Amino acid sequence: MKETYNLVRALTHPYVGAHIVYKNNEIKIWKIEESKYDKVNIEPGKILNISKNGEILVKTYDNAIRIIKHEFIELPKNGEYL
Repeated sequence: MKETYNLVRALTHPYVGAHIVYKNNEIKIWKIEESKYDKVNIEPGKILNISKNGEILVKTYDNAIRIIKHEFIELPKNGEYL
């Protein structure tokens, strides 16, 4: 989780931004925050929740991250994988 947070932070503006590939589209990720999540037996990369304001909670190996600022045009759905 810490590594992901540091990577996104290092690549944010004025740099190119971190990115993921979702449905064959490159999506820029500009800001995330670490989030505690202690439920077990959930695979890393699974979307746990999407808030009304578009923040995406994603399971990581040891906790979770909340994607706060991104360039998704169409938001993924709960239960999908990034």
